[in-house]
Amino acid sequence: MWSWSESFTEILESLIREPGSDGVPQLDWPGHRERLGWWRCQVDEARELYRQGHAEALQVLYDYWRTIADDSREQARFACETYRQFYFVANA
Repeated sequence: MWSWSESFTEILESLIREPGSDGVPQLDWPGHRERLGWWRCQVDEARELYRQGHAEALQVLYDYWRTIADDSREQARFACETYRQFYFVANA
């Protein structure tokens, strides 16, 4: 779970810095970038909770993304398209 979160955040950070060539329309890039930033924030907050001994938040994100795809890059491509605020972030 921790390894996944490291990999996922590295990929998100890379995509935030520079749009990929995987078909993200340039006109919608600001929206995609914003959603990637939201996801990055959620994973960062879940990682901090994990460090404090509360693994549940990171487990929720891990389980959520594993249902989307097994590969972190594929998960990040989906993250460009959507954003869902999880309870633990809204109430942190």
